[in-house]
Amino acid sequence: IRTLDKNIAQRLHTGQVIVDVESIVKELIENSLDAHASNVDILLVDNGLTEIQVKDDGCGIPEKDRTTMAKLYTTSKIAHYNDLKYLKTFGFRG
Repeated sequence: IRTLDKNIAQRLHTGQVIVDVESIVKELIENSLDAHASNVDILLVDNGLTEIQVKDDGCGIPEKDRTTMAKLYTTSKIAHYNDLKYLKTFGFRG
């Protein structure tokens, strides 16, 4: 996982607003599928308003990347703007 160059980040206009539980669950399922999961278990507590758990058997995020995975403009999917042409994943968030 690396931080995108400022120029790439600006070209992508990255930013995402999640407005409902369904959108959150969709994003998490896409993350599981991108991690090559075969099984995905979803638990919603209070219809997802209190807690959403998604467990899968995908490859996961390496320990060394966990401190940077949620920082602004970080991704493991592209390094250059033209890499967008070759993405074969469900989700992409910069």
